[in-house]
Amino acid sequence: MVDAGGMNAAGDQGFLVYDLHLARSLIVENPREVRVLRVSTLPVRWPLAPPVGDMDPAFPLILGTEAGRPLILDGFHRLARARQMGIETVNAVVLTEAETGQIRSFRPFRTSSED
Repeated sequence: MVDAGGMNAAGDQGFLVYDLHLARSLIVENPREVRVLRVSTLPVRWPLAPPVGDMDPAFPLILGTEAGRPLILDGFHRLARARQMGIETVNAVVLTEAETGQIRSFRPFRTSSED
């Protein structure tokens, strides 16, 4: 699961959660081409995970699509490693906006009264 701060339609604050297991299943069920993307064009919504020495930046990232823009779902360490190595492009598999909606759920923040 990947999560990011967000808000639902009612204005409640919480986390948007992305189910990577389901994302991988969608990719297996609906094969698509691996795209080559420039590292400099990929969004950074929060600080990247630190590079890990044995990460293979050639292994494709998984990107979602929200409001027509790419959203990194899986591959933060590989992207950081690619940047560290000076690699200009990475491979990525991109989910459609509809598929990204299928794997996304909203979890509201818990209040202290819920603890």
